[in-house]
Amino acid sequence: MLLEAARTVFGERGYQGATVAAITREAHTAHGTFYLYFDNREDVFLQVVNDLLDELYQHSFTPIEDLPSQGDAGMLRERIAAFITAWVAHGPLWRALLEASLASARVQARWMEHRRRFHATLSERLTHFGVELGGRALDADTAAYALNSMLEWYALTGTVFEEPRALEASDDVIDTLTTLWMRALGG
Repeated sequence: MLLEAARTVFGERGYQGATVAAITREAHTAHGTFYLYFDNREDVFLQVVNDLLDELYQHSFTPIEDLPSQGDAGMLRERIAAFITAWVAHGPLWRALLEASLASARVQARWMEHRRRFHATLSERLTHFGVELGGRALDADTAAYALNSMLEWYALTGTVFEEPRALEASDDVIDTLTTLWMRALGG
């Protein structure tokens, strides 16, 4: 109940505007009850962020041995769709995450921890499958970081700033992003 109330308050007010009082009011619980579960606003936000980022990256950690031997555009499309859908579903919380990551070293570290895990996993896959472009092996770490950063920044700007427009999980958006990834990976 408190965690759901925190999601609502952070989504409505952002990180800086959210208060413990607003969260307990939204949860219809006593102020002291909050402190039975969380130390402060940052602590509850870290839990919200964990859940958010776990959902965002959950489709990305299939063991290599369970992956097809070649690039699978259908699987890639499915994963990009899940990624974009998570951004759309939690739009206001991404703004709060951006704001909080600039205000809190702990929040920033948590976000980067999730991103690094994703980058390491993607880099491992690129290395495993020997991805080349123009007959030259890609630097897997750089490619992993650049591909995810492109996707993440597109989702962030579409969600937070509605640039170039409000983010949507439409077939056109997902197909375009999938095509970009496939071409970047030589497929």
